[in-house]
Amino acid sequence: MNEIQVQQDKIIQTYQHQIPQLFRNTIKIRDYKNDSPGWPKLRTMLNACALMVGAEQPVDELYSVIKQVMINEFKDFSPEEVLMAFYKKVGGKLDVQADHYGRLSGEYIGKVLNAYKAYRHKQLSEEIKNAPKEEAVVDPSMEVKIQARREWLQNCFIKPYYDLKKGINKFDRTNGAMFFKRLYQHKLINVSQEEIAKYRQLAVQRLESISRSGDLRDAQKFKRELESMKQGMETDLNKKIKDEACYLYFIDWAREQIQKGTDIENYLETNNFYVI
Repeated sequence: MNEIQVQQDKIIQTYQHQIPQLFRNTIKIRDYKNDSPGWPKLRTMLNACALMVGAEQPVDELYSVIKQVMINEFKDFSPEEVLMAFYKKVGGKLDVQADHYGRLSGEYIGKVLNAYKAYRHKQLSEEIKNAPKEEAVVDPSMEVKIQARREWLQNCFIKPYYDLKKGINKFDRTNGAMFFKRLYQHKLINVSQEEIAKYRQLAVQRLESISRSGDLRDAQKFKRELESMKQGMETDLNKKIKDEACYLYFIDWAREQIQKGTDIENYLETNNFYVI
């Protein structure tokens, strides 16, 4: 068994069901120096990846290009995670709509690693969610928490923002309302009384439309709750209207940023969205 196969088997056997541990326990490309032993390891892992998908192993010139792509775009990966990404891809765990055409290009590797990044984020989130209340997740360093938050914002804010730029709204309604509250609490937006009334009315109209699209009982329940609310009574509808209004305001705010040409990733960075 050659060196590549030995290293590959050891990593896969140890971490295939422990993605968060692999994330925490391996040295990232961002920490490499010019003479770091991690660079030869990266090449070894890339050779293993090529074997897995039936592609040619990268020659020197192509490896230099891939290495630069890793430094610029995937410095939060370790060589071991690159290998795991391809293992999960081959195992059908990642949705990668691309072909390597016989060679590992920087573009193809980028698609695999971006898919794995979303998979890794899901695994990290599940670990935190399922951790016993009385004890913290093992070694939950601040760096790990920040990285998880970055990936969450990438998937839940940045990607939907770029989709909205193309005219497709993929923002989750709960997340949109939450992003509005963050903007408002940090005084990044000013909401006038007129706007409050406007978006509240829009929210009522939308929720009413949704209730009408269901069965008759949904529409009747909405009408009863709306009447109770107008009489000053507290109902579940109050919160639904507020959250929907926040979401609608946020979507209009996002469209305004698109029109202004705002660099949204820089905006999130400079306004401390990544801070835990």
